[in-house]
Amino acid sequence: MKTFLAGVGVVALCAAAGGAVVLSSPSAPEARDAPAVQSTQISATALCGGAFERTLEEGINVEDVDEGVSVSSWAFADASGATIESGDESTELEGSPGFASGSEPLVGVLTAPDSDEIHMAGANVHVALAGDTRGMAASPCVSRTSDTWLVGSTSEVGTSNQLVITNPGQTAVTVELSAFGSAGELDLGSNATIAVDAASTERVDLDGVIPGDSRIALHATTDAGTVGISLQQNSLDGATPAGVSYVTGSAPGTNLTIPGVTVADDSASSLRLVNPGEEAATASISLIGEDGSDDLPGGSNVTVAAGSVLDLSLDGVDGGDYAVSVESDQPVAAGIQLTSTEEKSGARDIAWAAPSEAMTSSTVMFGDVPAKFGVVGEKTVKVTIRPIEKDGTLGEPETVTAKAGAYATFDVPDGAVGLTVESAEPVIGAVTATPKLAEGRAIDWVPLTGFESARNSQRIALSN
Repeated sequence: MKTFLAGVGVVALCAAAGGAVVLSSPSAPEARDAPAVQSTQISATALCGGAFERTLEEGINVEDVDEGVSVSSWAFADASGATIESGDESTELEGSPGFASGSEPLVGVLTAPDSDEIHMAGANVHVALAGDTRGMAASPCVSRTSDTWLVGSTSEVGTSNQLVITNPGQTAVTVELSAFGSAGELDLGSNATIAVDAASTERVDLDGVIPGDSRIALHATTDAGTVGISLQQNSLDGATPAGVSYVTGSAPGTNLTIPGVTVADDSASSLRLVNPGEEAATASISLIGEDGSDDLPGGSNVTVAAGSVLDLSLDGVDGGDYAVSVESDQPVAAGIQLTSTEEKSGARDIAWAAPSEAMTSSTVMFGDVPAKFGVVGEKTVKVTIRPIEKDGTLGEPETVTAKAGAYATFDVPDGAVGLTVESAEPVIGAVTATPKLAEGRAIDWVPLTGFESARNSQRIALSN
C-alpha cells in the first residue's frame, strides 16, 4: 500500500515502513534563506472572471424547456477594507467580516489590504435545472499566475470552450497559449497569442481554434505581469445536455494530489495526465479513501508519451469520496473529470478537479447548494471548519479529524454558501457540490483559496 500526498509546489513521500507520510519541498535548484525582508504592506488578491456565458449556438429548443437558470455571486473577506475593483470602480465589502452577494457578476479584483493568514474567497455560480447549460459551474476567483496548465475539456464537435482571462495590472499583458492532445501538441496558428488590456477581463472563444481531439490540455504563459485564467466548458451530445464546468489552473509536478474526487458507482469519471516534457513519463496512481491509500487498478507504471495527453478511466473504482495521488518520474500535469448522469434521459453534468496545494488556512465560496468538503493530510490533524452563512456571518466552528494519509469528509450544513478552514498542519482539500436539477443532480468541484504564503515579513530564496 502506498500513500503519496502533494499539492502544487509541495511533494509528499510515503515512508517505506509504517506508511508515514512526509511533506517536503519540490525538487528545485538549491536555495538558501536570506534574512527576513520587511515590506510596508502586501495585498491579498483574487481575480474574478465573471458569470457563465452561453456559447453554444445550437442545441435544445429553449422554448420547449424550462431551463430554470440561476446566477449568483459571492465574496467574503475577514479583513477590514476588502474591496472589489472593476476597471475604475471600487466597491468595499459590507460588514465585518466583509461580504457581498447578488445576481450581478463578480468581475475584477477581489483585494484585502493585509494578507497575513486572512480568509478571503469569491465565486460566480451558475446552476441550470435543464436545457443547454444544464448543471452547475462555479467560477472561483483565482490567484495570479504567469505560467499555468488547464487540464480538461475536449475540442470535438458538441463542446464549446472559452478562455476567461483577467489582467489586474495597469499595463496590457500578452498571453502565449499552447494546446496538447492525444498525439502531441496541437497547432493554434496565430491564435496562440492573446492580448489582454490593462485592468480588464477578456473572453476568448476557442471553438474552431483547437484541432478536434477527445482530450486536450492548455498551457498559458505571460510575457510579463500576471493574470487570472480559467477555461469554461459547455457540452452537448446531440440534443442531450453533456455538462458545464470550469477548468482551473495548476502546475506540473512529480507528486500531485487531487482532492474532492466524488465517484458514483455508474459514473464515467476519468483521470487525465499530460506530459509537458521531452521524455516519456512513468506514473503510478493511488486512491486515498477513508481507510488510507490503495493503488488504482491498472494505474501502476503508466507510460505517458512526451508532449501527449492520456486519459485513464475510473470506472472500476467503488463509489465514494477520494483524493487521487499521482507519482511520476517526470513532471506531469493532471486533472480529473467527475460526472453525474441522469439514468432515464442520459443527460449528464461534469466537473474538472485539479491538483491542490497543502495549506493551514483557506477559504472557499460555492453558493447555496448541497455540498461536501473533503480533506487529507500527512499527519493526523484536527481541521476546524466554520460555515459562511447567506448573510455573510460565520457559523459555529465544527471539527473534523483527518487521520494521517486518509481522506476525511464533512457535509456542509444547509444554508452555508462557503467555508473557512483552519488546521495546525498543512492539509489538502476541496468542495464537491451536487445540487438537485429537474431530473437528476449536477456536480461541481471548487478549490480552496489561501493566502498564507504572502506575508508582511517575507524570506527571499537565493539560488547558489
